[in-house]
Amino acid sequence: MSRGKELPYHLRVQIVTMFDLGKRICEIVRETKCKRSAIRKIISKWRETRTVANIYKTGRARLTNRREDRRIVTMFEKSPKKSAFKASKELEKRIGTRVSETTIRRRLHEAGLKGRKPRKKPLLSIRNIRKRLTWAKEHVKWTDQEWSKIIWSDESKYCIFGNDGPSHVWRKNGEAPKPKNVIPTVKHGGGKLANIFVSFCPPYAYFLPMCNFFRVSHGVGLHGHQRSGELDLHSW
Repeated sequence: MSRGKELPYHLRVQIVTMFDLGKRICEIVRETKCKRSAIRKIISKWRETRTVANIYKTGRARLTNRREDRRIVTMFEKSPKKSAFKASKELEKRIGTRVSETTIRRRLHEAGLKGRKPRKKPLLSIRNIRKRLTWAKEHVKWTDQEWSKIIWSDESKYCIFGNDGPSHVWRKNGEAPKPKNVIPTVKHGGGKLANIFVSFCPPYAYFLPMCNFFRVSHGVGLHGHQRSGELDLHSW
């Protein structure tokens, strides 16, 4: 269907002037001899933009409306680790329109969501967190001589938990520490296995990996074999 002839500018000004004076649309139709639908569009445009002049636009019209834009943002606020490719497929099933990955990323940028590399933190339960906090408070006043007896481990891991490859999360500035925006990590007996090699520990030293620590009375040999004394394992 071809588009109808555009109303002259002075007639559009007359319509909004009559509307502001309190006249009803049916009265405006009788006086101007214009279609009701055309008058409604002019009044609607006047309410939104406060002008009746033509607003020239460049480029293609937006593929998504405001409701669909909010839906895209909500999808990534609930699942920040979702990829734009998966979101594009889900959105196509819901609204029946193909939305490209570039368009989705553009909508996220407009909402202040940026693709960031997620921070990593140990996967800890409430019990783990409480025990670590208690241990930290008990040792906060340790002297340099006491800390000199600490030997920190080195490790080689085999990843069978999560993904060691590059990953991204969609979040706003200042939201990096939120649980949904971090990647949990597991070490020593969890999903990521580690081989620890200790060649020698001085007498009465403490051996403290991230999740387990060993209290050694005399020393530990290569591959964790005890040389002498007792070896106690405390999980926390």
